[in-house]
Amino acid sequence: MSTDLGVWLGAFMTISLYSVLFKENQFFEAAQSVFVGLAAAHTLVLGYQSIVQSAWQPLVAKGQLALLVPIILGLLLYTRFTKTHGWLSRVPMAFLVGSAAGVSVKAVLTADLQKQIVSSMTLKWSNPNDFVFLLFLLSTLSYFLFLRAKGAPGAVQAGVSVIGTWAMMTAFGAALGFTVMGRLSLLIGRLQFLFGSWIPLIK
Repeated sequence: MSTDLGVWLGAFMTISLYSVLFKENQFFEAAQSVFVGLAAAHTLVLGYQSIVQSAWQPLVAKGQLALLVPIILGLLLYTRFTKTHGWLSRVPMAFLVGSAAGVSVKAVLTADLQKQIVSSMTLKWSNPNDFVFLLFLLSTLSYFLFLRAKGAPGAVQAGVSVIGTWAMMTAFGAALGFTVMGRLSLLIGRLQFLFGSWIPLIK
């Protein structure tokens, strides 16, 4: 077995966290609290370093007075902890929400709408996969057409929407499988640590 104290500590934390699969116990709660506390402390240290490197040092050393604006807005966020001046925290929150919405809307429209439309319109018809892609695309869009015509057109749309349903189920299943594979890879990594570094049963 390993003689490294850090390896023993990591193994103890790993086993304590996985012990919740049996039932909740004090070891799991203690390990969970330790990880949450470490994550909070790590975030706090990174935030402090970011403030010093990105705001305070350029302001003092280089005289970039424009940085006073984000510094003041950042300090106003902490006024929410006071009853009398808590309303001041709404000002920086409005800037944060507005700027994030503006940036994300442009990115979403570009990535999820514009590029998808361009990719759908520039298919290489020599590739059979493009026909399958176009069939799944049109059938999935047909699934969300809730107003159907009467007679034959409505029946055709209903049949096409069934294909769209199977296409979406296939996509959801693939996404779930990818998520499960990611979790299994984390589990395999922990098992390799336990039986490779802690108890050297495998190489």
